[in-house]
Amino acid sequence: ESGINLRRYQSKKVDTRQLKSMMDKVVDYLQNRGYPFANIVLDSVAIADSSVRGALLLNKGSRIEVDSIMVAGTANISKMFLQQYLGIHNGGIYQRSKINAIPRSLKELPFLVMKQPVITTFTTNHAAIQLFLDQKNASKFDFLLGLLPNNNVQATDQQKFTITGTL
Repeated sequence: ESGINLRRYQSKKVDTRQLKSMMDKVVDYLQNRGYPFANIVLDSVAIADSSVRGALLLNKGSRIEVDSIMVAGTANISKMFLQQYLGIHNGGIYQRSKINAIPRSLKELPFLVMKQPVITTFTTNHAAIQLFLDQKNASKFDFLLGLLPNNNVQATDQQKFTITGTL
């Protein structure tokens, strides 16, 4: 599922950069599918001549679900809106990439400001996400005004204009 066929590497020589990249991809895959504590370690290391032989051990850890999103601060915002906007739902699987994207996503909302980094608290099989959000004054607007000569006027000494604009 992670796009890496580990059997392909069995009893074959592997470059250390290639090995590190493969391990990172597997861990990243698992951390975005409910296993934030997944890791891979090199075990049973044996050094012979100019090569190193070993076994990779994968520890997925416990599967974690998001328990709740909590908001502290002056922001008056619905938790349901936050869940929909961030794509993180109560009871959904923990996805590290979505947690990491929270600051960037919230920065796009003109009526909120993040006061502190996101805090994720883990219990046995659950994660609680705490956001520190304050209300931000978002009462600004842009406008453009323009003057156009009025071509429907008969020849007179006075020039007439039409005012145009957008808000």
